Amino acid sequence: MSIAEQYPTGNLEDSSHSAREPEKTSTREYELHHVETHDPYISDEVTFRRINDQLEILANMGLYGDSSIDIARKRKKIDRENPATAALITELPSFSDWLDLVPTAAALDSLYDPHKATLADGKPLDPKLSEWFCNIVDGRGIRSRAEVVRGIMMTETAALDNRAQWLSLASGAAQPVIKTAKLLTEQGTLTPAVTLVDVDANSLKLARQYADEAGIGDHLKTRRMNILQPRGIDRDERSYDTLESTGGRLSAAALSIRGLMGMVRDGNKLPRNFYDTVEVVGLTEYLLEGNWGKTKAERQRGKNTPELEDEKYVYDQVIEEKDKPFAGARDFLQNAYRLVKPGGSLIVGNMLDTHPQLGFTLNVIQWPHIQPRSIDEMMGIFDRAELDGKTDVYTTPDGAYAIYRITKGR
Repeated sequence: MSIAEQYPTGNLEDSSHSAREPEKTSTREYELHHVETHDPYISDEVTFRRINDQLEILANMGLYGDSSIDIARKRKKIDRENPATAALITELPSFSDWLDLVPTAAALDSLYDPHKATLADGKPLDPKLSEWFCNIVDGRGIRSRAEVVRGIMMTETAALDNRAQWLSLASGAAQPVIKTAKLLTEQGTLTPAVTLVDVDANSLKLARQYADEAGIGDHLKTRRMNILQPRGIDRDERSYDTLESTGGRLSAAALSIRGLMGMVRDGNKLPRNFYDTVEVVGLTEYLLEGNWGKTKAERQRGKNTPELEDEKYVYDQVIEEKDKPFAGARDFLQNAYRLVKPGGSLIVGNMLDTHPQLGFTLNVIQWPHIQPRSIDEMMGIFDRAELDGKTDVYTTPDGAYAIYRITKGR
């Protein structure tokens, strides 16, 4: 029995959230671009409508009957006994296996390319689940987001006289970045030097595999590090680059105690004002605006830190709150912007609060810690992060995400 037969729409309340006009909080000027994208994975109209009608039924069921869009709802793991989630597990073979990958980068692999025969972990991807990934807003939005980012990065890189330096923070498996570098190479453009940074070793391993398959593995570096350091992740471009610039021969200055201490300290940093493009498309929607967390000493004293948001922020496989504070969206973006060279750009993404199937994402799939934001809310965060560059905003017909490009002045 199908979802539509089990849960006829006439017995359900409509939980769809209408687009709201948010109160303006920022006077920041920006240029808005509505981008028409091409998605080769979308099925025929009948299949498309059938799947999205079934999705709406499940979204209306919500989380144990609560279909509200509650981004503050605490989720430490996916509750597979939630009736809407359980119904989808029954309806779609291999959906439960895919949920095992949520919310890691491996889960997105099947959304980028739903025609693959397997999930990222090698388990079969059933054709019925593949059809869903082809047609639902989350799948279409992930792919259109990648297409927009690809267009921005290709245009910027083609205009350079030198080899482009790209940095992807919280890169995950970096499918869009790797595909873009491959396309540029095939067009005869000098292959960019790509640096991927993530805290998850498995995501970086997957990215390395994709880069090798794309033929750009020699142009890729991966680094595993915590990019949510509140005090910043940048260092002077010239400091402690001795090993790279001298072929491994240390200078006398670097051999000093102070020099060696500096090398250790800055070894977990990235060069300031260095990258033509810094891409952080997949992270800010997981972050509160302000910093959070406490040091071990503060926990022991039971003392709150006024400038830190006092919130327990944990989720299996993604965020583990340890005895140190983490940067929120405001400070993280400010820190990332320092890495952009003058004339370069910071590319940011965030799910829109008007995402047309947000209830399904939050209550049925139960993707955690999403902080959907309006364009105006993002402008306010950019203001408070002191990102002073020219701002362009890109939206697509699926309505899932907005992409933001902040170009640093020369």
